[in-house]
Amino acid sequence: MVYTKATTNNWDIRPSVTIKVLLAIRSWTARQIHRIELALKSTYQTVSDNILYSKVISIDRDTNILI
Repeated sequence: MVYTKATTNNWDIRPSVTIKVLLAIRSWTARQIHRIELALKSTYQTVSDNILYSKVISIDRDTNILI
């Protein structure tokens, strides 16, 4: 098996390409984590709002106290 060395001006560019790929992967991963974080925050807020609304409705039904 023969390997071809990736060179430009007699410099091996594989480490440079590897670093760029790793940085791109890290950036993509960071964006995905941020999206997941936003989705979880949104879900948490929705659940919290629904629980609060349910409690208010429950209090209103039980005691006729309007909040």
